[in-house]
Amino acid sequence: MSIHQLAAALQVLHNAITTSIPRGAAAAVLEVMASCCALLAKLSEALHGIEDPRVAAAHAHLIEQLFHYTQREQLRSQIHLESTGAHLLEDDELDALRQARDQHAYRQLDLAAAPRLHAGRAHYTSTADFAAAWLGLNYYGAASRLHDAHLLIARRAMDGGTLTPRLAGLARLYQAPGAVDPRRIAQAARALDKFEPADTCFEGLPLPPTARHADGALMEEHVLAALAEPNRTTSEKQVSTLISDYRREHGKQRAPETGIFFRGTRAGVDCYDLRAAGEQAEQLRSLMGQADNPRTQAGKAARAARPGSSNPGRSAAEAADQDEVQTDPLFSSDAPAPDWSGINSGPDSSPDAGFGHRPAEEGRENLLDFNAWQAAGEGSPGSSKSQDAEEEQDFDCVETGHEDAGHGSGDAAGQPRTEYSDQDPELGGDADVPPAQRRLNAFLAALSSGHQGPGAKTIAPRVGIHIQLKALEDLRHPEKLTSTTDHGVGLDAAETGRLMCEGAIYRVIFGPDGQPLDVGRTQRFFTEAIKRAALARDRGCIVPGCAAPPEMLECHHDDWWEHGGQTSCRNASCLCRRHHLAIHAGLLTLVKIGGLAYILFPKHVDPLQIPQRNRLYTAA
Repeated sequence: MSIHQLAAALQVLHNAITTSIPRGAAAAVLEVMASCCALLAKLSEALHGIEDPRVAAAHAHLIEQLFHYTQREQLRSQIHLESTGAHLLEDDELDALRQARDQHAYRQLDLAAAPRLHAGRAHYTSTADFAAAWLGLNYYGAASRLHDAHLLIARRAMDGGTLTPRLAGLARLYQAPGAVDPRRIAQAARALDKFEPADTCFEGLPLPPTARHADGALMEEHVLAALAEPNRTTSEKQVSTLISDYRREHGKQRAPETGIFFRGTRAGVDCYDLRAAGEQAEQLRSLMGQADNPRTQAGKAARAARPGSSNPGRSAAEAADQDEVQTDPLFSSDAPAPDWSGINSGPDSSPDAGFGHRPAEEGRENLLDFNAWQAAGEGSPGSSKSQDAEEEQDFDCVETGHEDAGHGSGDAAGQPRTEYSDQDPELGGDADVPPAQRRLNAFLAALSSGHQGPGAKTIAPRVGIHIQLKALEDLRHPEKLTSTTDHGVGLDAAETGRLMCEGAIYRVIFGPDGQPLDVGRTQRFFTEAIKRAALARDRGCIVPGCAAPPEMLECHHDDWWEHGGQTSCRNASCLCRRHHLAIHAGLLTLVKIGGLAYILFPKHVDPLQIPQRNRLYTAA
C-alpha cells in the first residue's frame, strides 16, 4: 500500500467515525470491524519495526487506550448477550455465525430475517454458560464478567429489560473514557457490592445502595472521591483504607492470628509465616526499613555475607574476594558520575557522600538517624524500664517445651489436648499467650536486646507514634486515645497508653506558617530536633505517591545552603534518596506555598503544572 492509498483509507475511516452508521448495515459493520482488527494487528507490527522512542511511546499509549476500551466493551457485550437472549439461538443460527466468524465474511449472514430461538430446552442454560463456550472462557470467568456487567452497565429486570446499575456513580465513571483504569473501578464496585444485601431487581424490587461511611455519606461517594485523586498510589491507598475500615467497623473482616508459624521445609530451607499487628508490626517495619537502608552501618552489615546463607550464582571464593555490591551491567557505567549525583569516583569515595563535592560524612548528617534518636533516650530516668517490666519481658521469652497446640493426642493424664491446654492456668502474666505469639515475642525481644556478636551490627527497632490533639482533649475517655506510627500502623488505646508511659516523649507544635526550630547559618547540617519536626510534619517523602519508609528519608534544604538557605525546620523537607537526587538534578521542581514545600512534575507528567504534596500518609 502506498502512502497515498493509506491517506485515502485514513480519510474514509475518519468519515466513518464522524458520521452516523445506518442500523440496517449490521452485517457490513461487523465485517468492517473484523477488518479493522486485522488492520490494527498489521499496523502494530509495522510500528514495532520503527526504532524511534517517540513512536514507541505513542504506540504504547494507543494500545493502553485500546485495552481500556476493550475492557469496557467486554461488560457491555455481556449485557447485550443477556438482553437479546443469545444463549437461546438455534443450532443452525450458531453454526452460520461460526462460519462467518472464522471466514470474516459476515455479509453472507441474513440479518434482515428475525433470529430463530429455541422454543424448548436450549444447549445453553444461561448467558454465562453461552459466553463461556462461545468466547472460550471458563464458566467462572464468564459468570464473573456478567456479574461485573450487572454492577457497572445494567441490571436485568423481571420483564427481560434492563435497569440502571445499583452503583450508578461508579457505573457512570466506568462507562466514561477517562484516566481511571476500568479494572480499578470494577474492583471497587465488587468490594462495595459485598457490603450490600442481595439485590431483588429481578423480583421487581430494585434496591439502592445502603452502605454508608461513618460520616453518613454513601460509601460509593467516598470511593468516587478517592478514585478522582490524580496520583494512582495515593488513590489506591485511599480506596483500600475505606474498604478495610468499613469491613473492620462492621465485623466483616476477621483479623488473622498473629505469631510465627512453621510451614515446613522446602529444599532444605525452613519456611515460616510471620504475622504481626500493632506495635509489633511497627517494630518489624522499623527493622526492615533500617536494614534496607544501605547508607547506615546496620544496613551495610545486613548486606554482608552470613554463615549458612546461600547466594545462587556466586561461589564462596567469589564472596570472599569481592566485597562490592553486584550491579546489573545494563545500569552500570565506567564514566564518572555527574556532580549532582553525590558520588565521588576517586579512591576516597564513600557511599555516604552527599551532593557534589561535600565531605564524605555529610551525606549521613541529613539522614534521619533513628538509632541516634533511640540512643538519646537511653539512660534517662523517663526512658528506662522498671525491674517489673524487665521481668515481664523475660517471662514472655520463657519456652515451656510443650508441643504446639494440636500436636499429639493428649496430655499425661490422658485428657484431650485443647488449643491452649499446654498452659498452666495458675500462672499469671502471659500464661494464656498462644505458642505462635510467644515465638513472635521472643523473636522481637531478641532483636531489641542489643546483643553484639563478633562483627555484628544490631538493629534496634524504633517505634515513633503520632497523636492528634483531639485525642488528648478529653482523657476521661481513654478509649479514644489512639495513635498512628511512623510507618502508618494504627495503634489502639492500650498500646498508645503503654508507649506514652515507657517512651521518651517530644512535642512538636505546628503553627500557621512553620516551626520555631532554627539554627540559621551557624550550622549546615540539620539537628535531630529539626529532623523530628520535619518528619512529624511531612510524615514521609513529600513527592506524591512515594512510599519510602522513614528510615530511608533525608532532610533537604528547600532554599539550598549554597544559595544562602537557612538550616531550619521552615527550610527543611523530607525526601527519599531517589527524589533528593532528582531535585538536585533538576528533574523535579520544588516550590514553597504557605511555608510548605510542594513538588512540580515535568509538563509531560502534569500538563497543568499544579504544585502537589504527597497525600499518601493522610490517605487514611
